[in-house]
Amino acid sequence: NKIYCEVYEFDEKKIQLLKNANYNLEGRFEKHIFKNGRYYDSLFFGKRLALKIEFENPNLLLIDKLILIT
Repeated sequence: NKIYCEVYEFDEKKIQLLKNANYNLEGRFEKHIFKNGRYYDSLFFGKRLALKIEFENPNLLLIDKLILIT
């Protein structure tokens, strides 16, 4: 299982945050968006996750430290 994130090449703070969180650059769409008179690439980061299902409550899904209620 994997989680994905799309950021733009000019957003250096988000890129660094993803790298610090062990996300890997997995793809790039060149000249994907137009902003302030020029084109920028979209970067796609991904991270594999170990999913744990809480058996006492089958509607509770734990993903890393994120809890989702399904």
